[in-house]
Amino acid sequence: MTQHIIFDLDGTLVDSKQEVLDTFKQVCEKLPPSDPLDLNSISLTATLQATLEIIYKGDAKKITEAKNIFSEVYDNSTFEKTLLYPHVYETLKQLHNNNYILHIATNKRLAPTLKILAQKQLSNFITSVKASDQTKGKITSKEEMVRQICAENNIKEGIMVGDGQKDIEAGKVCGLITVAITYGYEKKEDLIKKNPKFAIHSILELMRVISN
Repeated sequence: MTQHIIFDLDGTLVDSKQEVLDTFKQVCEKLPPSDPLDLNSISLTATLQATLEIIYKGDAKKITEAKNIFSEVYDNSTFEKTLLYPHVYETLKQLHNNNYILHIATNKRLAPTLKILAQKQLSNFITSVKASDQTKGKITSKEEMVRQICAENNIKEGIMVGDGQKDIEAGKVCGLITVAITYGYEKKEDLIKKNPKFAIHSILELMRVISN
C-alpha cells in the first residue's frame, strides 16, 4: 500500500526563525506597537494573525496594516536566512524515490510556503500543500489541514511528522502514526506529553521509523 507522510514545515523541515523575527522587527519599525516588541516572546509555531493580535493588542486596523507590511516584506524575501535542517533534502528525496507520497500542513501562509519549497528545491517531492490562509477570511487549523489532506487523498494509513503539539494532536485525531520532531521549536517534554508514537532527534531517524 502506498504510504502517505504529512510534514509540518517550520521547526520540522526548515528553521525560519531568523527570517521571521527579522520581518516582525521591520513591521514594528514601520508600525510601532504601544509596547516595545520583545522578539523572545514571539511563538514560532503560531499563525501570523495570532502573533499580530498579541503585538497590537487586538487593534483590528493595526493588525490588518501590519499583516500587509509583513506579507510585503516576507513574501519578497530570498529566504536565504531560512535554513533546511540537516539531512532534510536527502531524506525527502529518498522517500519520494521510494514512492512515498509527501504532503505539507503548515501554519505559515501559502505564498511564502510555496516560495520556500521552491527555493530549497523541495517542491518536486511534495504532492500537496495546506496552509493557514487557504480559506479566505478564515484561519485553517492544523487539524483541518490534516483532515483535508486525508480526505482528498483517501488516506487510510499514514504518518504525521511535526515539532508541535498541534501536529501530534491532528495526527492522532486523523488516525495517523505520529512522529514528534524534538529538534524544533517546541519543548521536547511538552511533545512527549502528547504521547506520539515515535520521537526522533534527527530527520534521518524517520527512515528507521517507517521501516518498522
